[in-house]
This record gives sequence, structure tokens and C-alpha cells, in this order.
Amino acid sequence: MSELLRPHAVPLRPKEGPERLESWKEIAAHLRREVRTVQGWEKSEGLPVHRHQHSRQGTVYAFKSELDAWRQARQAGSVTPATGLVALTPRATRPGKSSEPARPTVGRQKEQRELQAALEHVAAGRGLMLCVTGEPGMGKTTLVEEFLDESSEGCRVARGKCSERLAGTEAYLPWVESLESLLRQDQSQAIARLMKTTAPNWYGHVVQQGAGPTAATGSASQEKMKRELASLLEGLSLAQPIIVLLEDLHWADISTIDLLAYVAGRFDRTKVLLIGTYRPSDMLLSRHPFLQVRPDLQTRGLCREIPMEFLSRSEIERYLDLSFPGHRFPPDLAALFHARTEGSPLFMSDVVRYSRSEEHTSELQSPCNL
Repeated sequence: MSELLRPHAVPLRPKEGPERLESWKEIAAHLRREVRTVQGWEKSEGLPVHRHQHSRQGTVYAFKSELDAWRQARQAGSVTPATGLVALTPRATRPGKSSEPARPTVGRQKEQRELQAALEHVAAGRGLMLCVTGEPGMGKTTLVEEFLDESSEGCRVARGKCSERLAGTEAYLPWVESLESLLRQDQSQAIARLMKTTAPNWYGHVVQQGAGPTAATGSASQEKMKRELASLLEGLSLAQPIIVLLEDLHWADISTIDLLAYVAGRFDRTKVLLIGTYRPSDMLLSRHPFLQVRPDLQTRGLCREIPMEFLSRSEIERYLDLSFPGHRFPPDLAALFHARTEGSPLFMSDVVRYSRSEEHTSELQSPCNL
């Protein structure tokens, strides 16, 4: 593993000054992501974060140059996500690892086209909600992140995530996070100025770190909160479309869903693409309030669904052909992989990763080993 991918490597002489970031908050701001997201990247994708050599293990620092290099490698596909979704962009070969094969994209072209069509619909002047649905391991987040990386130029992107731990206890949590992410991108302070005038209650509990989301609702009615946010999104989308990503809606509280429905009801005057990801089984088991809202939104043409399908046998066969050019695998190997993994992108990528070693690849060449 290269030094850039060692999350806990500590330089002998830590650099000081503007090159160095001294907290998770500064690291998240530099990468334009939420704190929880970058903390997860450290564990799952080797984000180059260092820890101070003292008893306070929670204090961290990082260097902008290392983060930028890691981000470029991740965008090129040379950082392997822990979830290992099959539908990924080709992986660039790391320096000194010339034998590492490229990682192809299969099985998600239709979904990408639907996302792109939705963005074009929004850019034309009318908002829309997309529900990207699928069970764990189907690659919902990776699909959306790939779309944002490739297609979000010229748009503002706001990101929020629902929390299983805080489900039902923190009102509006993903909306607060999404506004916080917008302010982080706001180098000109134009968003902050607009938020202060059109959504002062939201601005108050986004910038006041000590107050939870419920603090603002004590001084402002829910109806006022909804009107403020809708007005803010309308004002922001005058200049350019806005993409709002709300992940894991199956953990959203009822206030978040109520606000979502209100914003969707004003899509005729806002250029907002609202993307929500969720697990259908969790929605059904919990009898989630979104299930009561969704049919009405779909009937009114305000909401579309993009279900994440399992990979077909032909897609797995194509993936093997691209992963192992010139292979001599038995014809039934793709069928076997499909039967064993049921077409799950997560399981499929694990099997292929296991098979990449020379020893295991040679075993697959023989029909006897099937």
C-alpha cells in the first residue's frame, strides 16, 4: 500500500501552516463533504488522516496535498470502496502496481441514463424527485456518487444523510446537513446572505453548532420552517439547478418526510433535483410515512423510482470478459457466479476480487474446479 493510502501513518516532521488541516471539520470542509462521510472514508477507503501522538485519540490532522492526491486517485477509480459495487468507472493502475487490472462498468447504464434525463428535466425549469431504491449491497450510493462526479457540473449539490441512531430524535436532520454542505461550498457568501434573509431560522440552527435541530422549531412553527426552506431553494435555483441528495430515507423522521412533500409540491417553481435513496424492505417493515406520501407524488408526476436490479448472467459474463481479457474460463463460469451471488453487485465484486490472484485465476481455468 502506498504511503498516501496509509490512514494512520505519521510523518516524522509534521508540517505546519495553511497546508495542514487541524480537525475533522476542516478536513470535511476541504473535501466538501459531511464530517461523518469523511470519517467513513478513513475506515473504508484509506483517507490519509493522521492522529496526534498523545492520549486524545479523537484529535486528527491532515495535509491538503495528501487529501487532493487521494481524491484524484478516488475519482480515477484507484481507491477501492469497501462495498465494491460492480458498476464503477475503470480503475487506474497505481504506480508500481502495473499488474492491477482495470475495473469495468457493467449493468448500470440504464440507471445512469435515467438520472441524466431527470437532471435535464430539472434544468429545463421544473423540479423532480428520484427514488433510488435497493437492498444493502446493490450500490445505490455509488451509482449516485458516480452520477454526481460526472454530471453535476454547473449545479449546486447539497448532501444530507438520515441516521439510524438518531431516527425519530433529530428533526429535519438530513435537511440541516444538506444546508450545511451548501454553506461549506459558499466561498462568496452569497448563499449565506440569501439564507439569512429568506430562511433565518434555518440559518440559525445550521450555524449554531451547539443547538440541535429541535432548538429552532421551538421559536418557529413547522409551517414557517417549510415556507422558509422552499423559498430558499427557489431563490438558489434561479441561478443554477440544485441537486439535493438525501440518503437512507428509510431512517428519516416524519418531519423530514413532511418537508420533502412540501418542497416537492413547489417543483413547478424550483429547479431542484431531489434524490432519495432507501431500502424498500426497511420501508415496508417500519410502515414508513414516506410510503403514504410517495403515491401522491408519483400520481402528480413529481416523483420517479429507479430500482437497483440484480446483475444478469450476461452482465456478469461481460464483467468477467473485461476483468480478465483473453481468459480461458469455462463457458459455465458466469452462470455459476450468477447462481452463487444471485447477481448481487456486492457479492459479485467480492468473488472477482478473490479470484484476481494468480493462484485463484488459474484454478478457474479448469472445468474440474467448478
